[in-house]
Amino acid sequence: MEELENKKGRPAGQPKTGGRQKGSKNTKNVAMETNIRLFVNLNFDKMTDAWKKIDDNYQKVKAFTDIMNYVYPKMRSIEFKGEVQSKSLEDKLIEMMEDKK
Repeated sequence: MEELENKKGRPAGQPKTGGRQKGSKNTKNVAMETNIRLFVNLNFDKMTDAWKKIDDNYQKVKAFTDIMNYVYPKMRSIEFKGEVQSKSLEDKLIEMMEDKK
């Protein structure tokens, strides 16, 4: 009996809902982001005053960067593979010229 109570996930036999379509945004995250932006905009003067009262420069920078994370996304590196999948126009022209010889 305890085994059934501890089981997590969708119960057996329940149809799948399909979930969110690929590429669509999570509306909960969008709403949260909107609320945070609204909060920051409405309390900007209070936040600026509180920030000015911080004496430690490290804490000032940390508070600033923490707030920025809610407004601007963090930059992430991307991996680029420089492999050529098809021939370039130049390669095709060189091939055509060699065929005519």
